[in-house]
Amino acid sequence: MTSDRANLSTAAEDAVIADIARRMWEHDGSLWGHDPKVQATARERLGWMRLPGDMLQEVDDLVAFVDELRRDGFAHAVVLGMGGSSLAPE
Repeated sequence: MTSDRANLSTAAEDAVIADIARRMWEHDGSLWGHDPKVQATARERLGWMRLPGDMLQEVDDLVAFVDELRRDGFAHAVVLGMGGSSLAPE
């Protein structure tokens, strides 16, 4: 158990030194290797990170949609999906 904590601590320190969090927010594909195709795919798939900010401009439309559904008598909703974290960027 101690070695796991030491490994985790070392990994966290390495992540800070490599500035990984900032680089991810900047969609730095080089975090995933040197292959340009892999980097391009990584950059593209990091687009989900903008979702919270992007959705702010949709709030009024979403609220209007919910209000319309309520006026039409809807009281419940079921969310169905395939799941899978790899599908989110798709």
